[in-house]
Amino acid sequence: FKCDWSSDVCSSGLTGSMIFEPIDNHACRFIRTEQLELPLGLLGRFGFALLKPLFVAAVRASLTKFARAAEAL
Repeated sequence: FKCDWSSDVCSSGLTGSMIFEPIDNHACRFIRTEQLELPLGLLGRFGFALLKPLFVAAVRASLTKFARAAEAL
């Protein structure tokens, strides 16, 4: 199963896809990709560079929570 999506959050171009690949009758692999087009050109890239550690930590926490919920099923 594949789901492509896009969002216009805060005027940033955010697109992604989620893919569920079967491994066997009881398991599947979840693949999530996102592409972010930063607004404001050089200023946006500079701002993201400053905030990247927080962004990475938030994404990691979110994916860890998702993995725990998926494993509990």
